[in-house]
Amino acid sequence: MNTKFNVMRLLAVVLMSMAVGRAMAYDIEVANDDKVPLYYNYINDGRELEVTYKVRGEGPLTNPPSLPEGFLSGYDGQTEVNVPGEVTYMGRTRKVTAVSDFAFYHSDILKKVILPTSVKAIGVGAFALCDSLKTVEGFEYASSLKWNMFYLSQKLETVKLSEELTEIPTGLFHFCNSLKEIAIPASVKDIRSGVFSGCTALKEVTFAEGLETIGSNAFRECSSLAEITLPESLTQMGNGVFTWCKALKQVRIPSKVTTLPPSLFNHCPVLEKVELPEGLTKIDIEAFYCCGALSSVNLPSTLEEIGKDAFFECMSLTDVEMPSNIRILGDRAFYWTGITTLAIPPSLKSIGASCFGGCKKMESIAFSEGLEEIGERAFYFPTPNWSPQLKEVVLPASLQRLGEKAFENSVELTAVTFKGATAIGNNAFLSCPKLLTVTSFATEPVAFTGLGEENPAFTQDHFYNTTLKIPYGTTSIYKATGGWKNFTWTEEMEPTGINAVHSPESVVHSYDNAVYDLQGRQVVHGSQSIVHSPNAPVNSQLSTFNSQLKSGLYIVDGKKIAIK
Repeated sequence: MNTKFNVMRLLAVVLMSMAVGRAMAYDIEVANDDKVPLYYNYINDGRELEVTYKVRGEGPLTNPPSLPEGFLSGYDGQTEVNVPGEVTYMGRTRKVTAVSDFAFYHSDILKKVILPTSVKAIGVGAFALCDSLKTVEGFEYASSLKWNMFYLSQKLETVKLSEELTEIPTGLFHFCNSLKEIAIPASVKDIRSGVFSGCTALKEVTFAEGLETIGSNAFRECSSLAEITLPESLTQMGNGVFTWCKALKQVRIPSKVTTLPPSLFNHCPVLEKVELPEGLTKIDIEAFYCCGALSSVNLPSTLEEIGKDAFFECMSLTDVEMPSNIRILGDRAFYWTGITTLAIPPSLKSIGASCFGGCKKMESIAFSEGLEEIGERAFYFPTPNWSPQLKEVVLPASLQRLGEKAFENSVELTAVTFKGATAIGNNAFLSCPKLLTVTSFATEPVAFTGLGEENPAFTQDHFYNTTLKIPYGTTSIYKATGGWKNFTWTEEMEPTGINAVHSPESVVHSYDNAVYDLQGRQVVHGSQSIVHSPNAPVNSQLSTFNSQLKSGLYIVDGKKIAIK
């Protein structure tokens, strides 16, 4: 029994020793000149050392702010740690060239770390959650850095970056909200995502020429950053780089940038002016979302696309000149802006849903031929109280579709003109009480939802009170077409640009050439007498003419004529 008991006791001691051995994260412990114990691991086949933590603990330790149970940096009781450039152990002297992942992690009262010039590499989260850390001297000698190194070290005030650093890793200074200034060396080509995110005290960022890319959310919520000068070498930025920069007032975008990414300046409430370069082709979704003070932005001639919600609720934006190459305006692109006048260029084929909705200061819109579609609620206003001063709309002949509720609540609108055959969506002119004139130049109108049907394009008041003006000689066509037939008051427009008006009672006049309708289709062959003398009976020639042509507009000998 005693022998068995002793064996079991010995086994327990061995297992405990193994557990303790696994928990310890370092290879050697050597005190510095200040008698502070430092913990090291062998690297590079034992020829060099890296500073590390004391106890690994149980659980994942991959990325701040995770903290394994039992983790211990070993520097918790220190306010200052001076890392030596060389360490002698067992008769051999080795250089200290690195700081390991999480080496000083969560050292609560540590205020200052001094690194030797020999340290070139610093690992993941090495100084993360060091609540009292203000500075790391010698940091500027390290040219290889890992992500989230200073994560949530909220007292960090100053730090200098290496002149050999080529990339600033993800989240390096994430939530370091006492950091006030930083200089980016010329060697840096890439600032990765979230590097300065949440640095609420950051006021000054100095860029050197050489920087090419800035990652997503790199300066997100830098709420003290009032101005920034981006280098001309910059070519690309990620999503949300300056989102929620509440103090940012003015920015110039460098000439090599061809796309403004999504949410670039999302919720920058005091941003007043942005200079965009020629060569820019796209402004992506929510790029200037809720930039309420933005009053000036130049849209370059090279711009082809403005994405969804790009200028959503930019209430101070009153003057926007659409570039000549614009092809796409996304949904809500200028929703609730202060635009007063709008000119749509011929290059634009489609206006997105609610694109100019809520623009209560809108006074005039000039549409160009080439526009094919106006989306749902494109010029819609949520309530009559927020209605614009828009009084007249002239829609181009190229327009194929006018979306549902496109001009709903345009309470000042008095006249609408359709130059071509347009499909009109449901409730397109709902709550437009002053709409008294609708003009259509289409000789073959497109039917729409009318009186007595669900969600008609025009209201009952419109059908019973508004005057519908249509081309000469097309009354029968309109009265046979859904929606249009419901207008009680219809007037045929007197022809304009007409070279002659003829009837069977007019003087004899013959044409040797063929007769065409306004769509260019031949309807009567040449050498036919079209009209007769006032006193002559209607002969077979006139009967032939009348059987082939109805009242309307035609082209004969290159001239436009009207037949009654």
